Amino acid sequence: MAKREQKSLSSLIGKREIDPSEIEKAATELHNKPEVKKQIPTKKEKEQLIRVSVDTPKSLYMKLKEAAFEEDIKSLRHFYLHCARVYLESKGKL
Repeated sequence: MAKREQKSLSSLIGKREIDPSEIEKAATELHNKPEVKKQIPTKKEKEQLIRVSVDTPKSLYMKLKEAAFEEDIKSLRHFYLHCARVYLESKGKL
């Protein structure tokens, strides 16, 4: 196994002398920047999932796959859920 070459930060910037005032200036700029608080997304409570298995005739399966592809839906599972939601919304049950 080949040994890794140890490199320091000073070797990456060349053979020049590092001025301590540069370090102080960079540290001051860094610490005086206004803080940008990262917003932590609130977690939605995940609803329990129930696995459903559906036996589908091959011809219908192929048409569903094609329709999902045309609608730019990433999987057949998402397409089934999309269709179920649309149906329930049209009946006013969702």
